[in-house]
Amino acid sequence: MTNLVTLSDVQEYLGLSAGQSDDLLTNIATRVSAAVREYTGQPFEPTEYEEYHDGEGHGCDTIFLRHRPVNSVASLSEGDESVDADDYEVYPEEGMVRRVSGHWPRGKRNVIINYDAGEAAVPGDIEQAALDWVKAIYDSRGITAASTIQSERTGDYAVTYRDDAASAAAMPGSVREILMLYRRGGHRAV
Repeated sequence: MTNLVTLSDVQEYLGLSAGQSDDLLTNIATRVSAAVREYTGQPFEPTEYEEYHDGEGHGCDTIFLRHRPVNSVASLSEGDESVDADDYEVYPEEGMVRRVSGHWPRGKRNVIINYDAGEAAVPGDIEQAALDWVKAIYDSRGITAASTIQSERTGDYAVTYRDDAASAAAMPGSVREILMLYRRGGHRAV
């Protein structure tokens, strides 16, 4: 999978020149891209899938696929029999396949769908979230435990760390807010 942000975009966002910290920034962008995909459950690029669904029978004519938007259906079968493309309709944004006439036959994992789904381009707010997270990690380089101390007490020793520095490599709150919109089950999941 490709990174969600390009090296040149990261360098521009950080105000760095081309060739400056290339390996480090590529490494951070790769780790952030993987973390974003893991957190949201979304690939953010077209990907091929094969899914097995239970036929519900009794008038159920709709199957909801796990990934959206649906770009194309390569094949659909009921058990060992192929279903002609004229016998079903695909609703790309909803990730839905509807039987044109009749219903899906009752059975466990008897409807097999091979399809391609995913955005053709990374959504702008996901790119921005990735850039913000890369910047947070890049900016946190060199932060030591001593520099993160907010307050200290000596009697019965106590120490308080600054939240922003203590979790510098953790996902920033603003990034989390954007990614929550894309988590599987969220209202804006792709």
